Amino acid sequence: MGPALKTLRRHGRGGLAFTSWSSLKCRWVSYERDTKIVNAGSFTIEREDHTIGNILRMQLHRDPNVLFAGYKLPHPLQYKILVRDEKIRYEERPKQGY
Repeated sequence: MGPALKTLRRHGRGGLAFTSWSSLKCRWVSYERDTKIVNAGSFTIEREDHTIGNILRMQLHRDPNVLFAGYKLPHPLQYKILVRDEKIRYEERPKQGY
């Protein structure tokens, strides 16, 4: 996963540190790869709403390797959000000129 998609874990005196999604074992976050688009997938986050969805979307937009990031709340009475992201392939990254 890219640097924008990392989980938070408790660290020290209530601080937070980053770890990979693969080490996450919680019931309220799940990840599903998109079968139609390469390097794309969606996270389903239970018990969250627009607040966390918008924060995650904005953080994903900060990563230069992310082409698309968005979220949706399927229904106002369901407390879950769907966050979709699509990353660029390493070969497609624009070359930096000097």
